[in-house]
Amino acid sequence: AAILSVPTAENHHLALADVLINQATAAPNAGERSALFSKAEHVLEAGARLRPIDAAFPDRLGLLYTKWAETESAPERKTSLARKSIEMYRATAALDPGNFAVWRNMAHVQLLLLGSPDDAQRSLFRSLELRSTYHPAYGLLGNVYFQLAAAAADPGSKRNYFGSAATNFQRALALVGTANSNTSYRYALNLGASRINLGDLSEAAQAYQSALQFSPPAERWRHEETLGRLLADLKDRTNALEHLRRAIEQAPTANRGDLIALRNR
Repeated sequence: AAILSVPTAENHHLALADVLINQATAAPNAGERSALFSKAEHVLEAGARLRPIDAAFPDRLGLLYTKWAETESAPERKTSLARKSIEMYRATAALDPGNFAVWRNMAHVQLLLLGSPDDAQRSLFRSLELRSTYHPAYGLLGNVYFQLAAAAADPGSKRNYFGSAATNFQRALALVGTANSNTSYRYALNLGASRINLGDLSEAAQAYQSALQFSPPAERWRHEETLGRLLADLKDRTNALEHLRRAIEQAPTANRGDLIALRNR
């Protein structure tokens, strides 16, 4: 109703589109999701016609197509929507050349929906050229290198990629600090996994200590177990047993038997 009564109030298009996108993402069935995403698409296209040089509209369309692609099960349709998202993000970058976040969003689509880590890497480099302290770009770049490491056959290349992943997760974690516990938690876990793959068990233990600081309560026992295992491998039996004791206390009943057996080895 707001759009019909105030057709030049472009912000109403953005606000309504946000509501529709959120509803579509949460919709329980494919038909309802598709209908809601289509409505959001029409609303944003109408807003873009009113303000064709406003970068907010292609940027939001890029988000819409990303969310739509992420919920789509048909591979061809998923790819088509992902490519539309890239097209919209490129249009955003053309209208707003200093927009560092759009390059990170583009890389997200390239890596996770189009399976192109090389393209994602280039987009993230561009994002960091524009804003060298943008932690989401470092975090996603860590994911790029981790994926490349997992796919590498050559041991030297694999190690180099895991090293680059660890470096970028470390940078991301340092930049975000304690401002966002969920994001810090994710970076710390990924850093720990990278360090384990490098065989750097001491640094892996430090990363999991950070993860434990930010962990949701229900997941803490898992990280206590991981720390117990890492410290046991590092011959720090006293601290290993302490972390395993905490894991046993916090774990669901069904998991305690295995943890007790691990502690008693």
